[in-house]
Order: sequence, then C-alpha cells, then structure tokens
Amino acid sequence: MHTPDRIQIPSFAKINWILKVLGRRRDSFHEVRTILQTVDLADQISIRGTCSDRIRLETSGREVAKGEENLVWRAAALLKKRAPAGSGADISLRKRIPVGAGLGGGSSNAAVTLLALNQLWSCGLELKRLRQLGEELGSDVPFFLLGGAVLARGRGELVSPLPDPPAESLVLCFPGFSFSTAKAYKMGHWPRLATTSDHLTKMRTDTKIRRFCEYAEDSRRVHVLLENDFDAPLLKQFPRLTETHRALRRAGCERVALCGSGSALLGVSAPAPPTLIVEKLICSGIGEVFPSLTLSRNQYRAAFRQAGLIL
Repeated sequence: MHTPDRIQIPSFAKINWILKVLGRRRDSFHEVRTILQTVDLADQISIRGTCSDRIRLETSGREVAKGEENLVWRAAALLKKRAPAGSGADISLRKRIPVGAGLGGGSSNAAVTLLALNQLWSCGLELKRLRQLGEELGSDVPFFLLGGAVLARGRGELVSPLPDPPAESLVLCFPGFSFSTAKAYKMGHWPRLATTSDHLTKMRTDTKIRRFCEYAEDSRRVHVLLENDFDAPLLKQFPRLTETHRALRRAGCERVALCGSGSALLGVSAPAPPTLIVEKLICSGIGEVFPSLTLSRNQYRAAFRQAGLIL
C-alpha cells in the first residue's frame, strides 16, 4: 500500500457525559472518573513530512499559541526524538474548536499529530507507546488516540474503551470567554483524598459508570446520566455561564452541563428539534453555537482512514 507524504485530517472535539472529581492527590493533580465522547465539531490539520529536519507550524482561524508553545509543535518535537534522522514536517492547523472551553481541542490536535507523523516519519510506534507519549503532553491526549466513548481515570490519562451509546444530537454553546483547567480546579476547592467520604464517593461514581455501560449496551440514550462536578462551582463563579445554561434550557434542551472544565456548555436537544434550538440561541446572542453529533469509535477511526491514516 502506498503511504502518502501528506495527511489532511480532522481533529475532533469531545464532551464529558459524566465527570466526577474525587479529590486532590498528593502530586497536586486531581483524581477523576469521567466518561468522554468524541463529537463531530473539528479542527483541520494538514501535515506534510519533509527532509528538512525542521518543524514548521502555521495556524489560522482562532487565535492559538504559536510555535513551540503550541501542543501540535510539542507533539511533533516529542515524536521527532524517536524518528529517523532528517525527519521534518510542515504543519497547518485551521482552528474551529473554541480554545479553553473544555472541548479538548488542543489535546485532540496533539493526538492527531502523533498519529499522522508516526506514519509519515515511519516511526513504527504501537498505539500503547503513542499513549505513553500522549500522557507527557496532556491528560486528554490518550483519549483522542482512541475516540468514541471512553472511561478515563487517574488525572484522566488512564483510558479504557466503553461501548458506544446511540448517537445523540447536541448543541454546544461557547459564551465567548475561556479559562484554564488549572483555574477551574482551583475554584472547585476539592478536598484532599484519603478522607472518610472517599470510598462512598467512588462507589457512587462506579455505580453511575455501570449504568452508562448498561444503557449503551441496551441502545438506550445516555443523556439522562449527564453530570459534571464543575457545574456548581463554575456557574456560581461566572454569571455568564448561568445565563448561558438558562438560555439552553429555555431554547428546548432537555439536559445541560459544562463541557469538561468549561467554559462551553452542551445541551442535549431532545425533545425539541436541534435546528429550532440553534435558531433560538443564535437569536438570543448568548454566544457561539455549534450543532453537533456524537461520534462512535468506528466513525472516529473511519474518518481517519478516509484521510489516509493507516490504523
């Protein structure tokens, strides 16, 4: 099979069906249990392998970090240490996913870069090794090497595939401002682990995860399980988020929650038609609105294969 010297590939966003923060760990990170899901909102990345021994990155669309500060560049530089001598790349990133919104755009960009350059540079690294590299870049990167519905543990880097639930129509709304994950965690004031309540918290979380798997395997819609521990502290801190949350409910969304650590919110459109909800939200001027669909693992991988990525 001919291997292309250029790959143009979508870099998809994610949502969290369930996000439970169990507490602060001794290493200053937070222990989480979360179920992530890929959605069809995407950036576009074009990567060409070169013999220049240099990594060049151009960006367009939204304002993002440049050069060595960008996760795409960092992912390429990390993999380059394992690549044959003289490996270079020209990379173009067209950014559509809002930045600092909890949608995982930067982590997705990094994962796609690892997958594409592993092929273009003939590194030959297996997925397990790519996941290990991904952990060095960010907690969500290993998830984007899998796609679909995934359980993430630890600080989010320990990932296990879950059965994909039925497709859901979603409405994503970005209120126009961002904040970092570190800032979001500080606002939560989570207790340290090893308290008397830790065991009960974990039991409740595991029960909800089991319910998710049961719903998905029985082809039942999982949106009724939507829950995010960041909702209470961040909506209290940012009136704009509360206003956006209310706007999504008024427009007809059955369930609403933050995307990851915010600041974007997701609404499940049932029973109202998503087109009607989007129209109402656009008229309200509440923020940027993105109608979206969940992506199963098979759909996620199929999009990569269509782009020329050999999985």
